[in-house]
Amino acid sequence: MKAVLLWGGIAFFLLATPIYLGITYFIDKKCKKIKGLLYPAGCILVFFIPTLFVTLSFGSMNPFSPEAMLFHSFS
Repeated sequence: MKAVLLWGGIAFFLLATPIYLGITYFIDKKCKKIKGLLYPAGCILVFFIPTLFVTLSFGSMNPFSPEAMLFHSFS
């Protein structure tokens, strides 16, 4: 369990942090009027994009696979 939390946390940090920073930067620079609506959508993307990468890398489109569930638990 400790190894899963450690390596899962490292993977989540390396994937989700740049995605989150990129999405918030884009929202701040391009969309001034509807920030309140786009920030929750950005959080959804931070959850969805790493999960999509994990499921595609293991050859499955099942969002409830054990590999995808690791990222679901962090979100």
